[in-house]
Amino acid sequence: MATKKNNKQTGQLQSFDKKKLLMSALVGFALPFSLIICASLNMYFANATELKFGVWDFLPLQILATAVIGLLLTAALYFTKGIVHQIIHALCSGVMLASLVQLFITNLTFRGLPGDGNAKAPETWWVVLDFVIWLGIVVAALFSILFVKKEQLVRSVLSFVVILSLVMQVFMVVPTAFTSLTGEEDTTPATEKSFLTTANMFEVSTKDNIIVFVLDRFDEMYFAEILNGRQDIVDKLDGFTYYSDNISTYPRTYPGITSMVTGVNNDFSATRTKYFENAFKDNKFLYDLNKNNYKVNLYISEYYSYDDASVFEGLVANTSTSGDYTVENPFELSYNMFLVGAYFWTPDAIKSQTVSSGKLNAMVESSGDAKQYELDDAGTYAEFAESGLHTQSKKNTYSFLHLRGCHSPFNMDENCQTVPDSNSASDSLPQTAGCFKFITEYIDQMKALGVYKDATIIITGDHGVLWSDKKIYEDTKITTLLVKEKGREGTPLTENKTPVSQANLIPTIVKSAGLDTSTDYGNAYSDVKEGTTRTHYFQSWNAKPDVNYTYEISGSGHDFNNWKIVEEEEIGSLYK
Repeated sequence: MATKKNNKQTGQLQSFDKKKLLMSALVGFALPFSLIICASLNMYFANATELKFGVWDFLPLQILATAVIGLLLTAALYFTKGIVHQIIHALCSGVMLASLVQLFITNLTFRGLPGDGNAKAPETWWVVLDFVIWLGIVVAALFSILFVKKEQLVRSVLSFVVILSLVMQVFMVVPTAFTSLTGEEDTTPATEKSFLTTANMFEVSTKDNIIVFVLDRFDEMYFAEILNGRQDIVDKLDGFTYYSDNISTYPRTYPGITSMVTGVNNDFSATRTKYFENAFKDNKFLYDLNKNNYKVNLYISEYYSYDDASVFEGLVANTSTSGDYTVENPFELSYNMFLVGAYFWTPDAIKSQTVSSGKLNAMVESSGDAKQYELDDAGTYAEFAESGLHTQSKKNTYSFLHLRGCHSPFNMDENCQTVPDSNSASDSLPQTAGCFKFITEYIDQMKALGVYKDATIIITGDHGVLWSDKKIYEDTKITTLLVKEKGREGTPLTENKTPVSQANLIPTIVKSAGLDTSTDYGNAYSDVKEGTTRTHYFQSWNAKPDVNYTYEISGSGHDFNNWKIVEEEEIGSLYK
């Protein structure tokens, strides 16, 4: 009896197929490990300086998800036989290979994350071709394992493909992580940080006020929509002059906003953080504002406009220092990190259209009572509608307010209510109109408080529309500019076609407000003469190396023949 029992146990052990279990586990775990963990880590380390959270804020849940999915796929592969087993094996291998191929395709054709609104949507023909390539690889894997007679050979080849794909995914993460962790910028979220807050955002002075509204990507095409379809908004621009030939200094928020605030341009010889430090610390214009008894408030976004608000010490009122940070919803953060990673391995037809760095950072909350300023136009308007403007009498007020403005994805309607994201140009007007609803109501309340006439108000953009991050321009770039100088009220919007640029922004503020300054800042918009040559700098991005192109515009900026490249300089990496 004992012998028979031992034979029965031996038979059970022999039925346990170690080789099949090993291959099942390899294929089953490789797929979620590559597409969840590797993709997320690659994205995180490539953008760590922009993100406000650490790896361990999202990775544990992704490891858990990988383990669960890996176990389910392993069980499915191990306990199935025949055609069902073959189909599961082929699908896992095919998706793995297709995702790896797509990763290289996306990196070659990268247009920016749609959630950040950095580029136009791809052409329809490319979306179709890209999807056919992706799907074709999966179908080819299915076909080979189902119809090729040498079943064992095909399975071995597909297993090799899985191993190769896995190794390549891992080796793509390692150098990115090494560069991030050993670079000049600290990628560890600070336990203590200084930042710009929303304090004083709806506060004006009973004395003099300088208000600068900057709508991100406020290209002339967006204001043309207002002029042609929203006369009610135009009528509210009391005392304003529309400068219809205005050139921005830069094509992006970085370093555009910083140069607008400080008047200090970036030659890209230093790192991004070093430029911020050089531009803001002891800045002459901010110093002159303080010397003229102005309470200075800056509402600009972290990373693209500044890194550490300690550089504003003694110059800017709305700064605060917090302790540690918390992630409000780790599950949502982990899922959205997966979506951003998936952007690179999914075909264009199904890429995520909603996830952005701003959305990820919005899930992180700094400790303390002060609220950090973020680009959230609908949220800003909601706070404004609730509190309204109020006054202070101790100082004059200077407020520089950067809004998301005309930047896609368009997710706000004309009533300043949040709507689903859209990258369609047809949805740009409601969002632009929503920004003007906020601005014109702000103006109405300034009038009600009796502080409008003596205020200097500027409504402009940091740059126009940028259709390509890499290619030099193929058309003109005109940024909307509306100016109400101190003392103007009771006159309709007028147009001025004089060729001006952002170099005239600070001089205009100085002249209009009558500031006593320590230096000559140059010509105001109203002092610029016809025939003035203007300068614009375009930086290719992710071009390896990036290049700074210097354009000189002689004559009308609306004539592309007047845009000439006079210098090209390699700058390494734009966001170094």
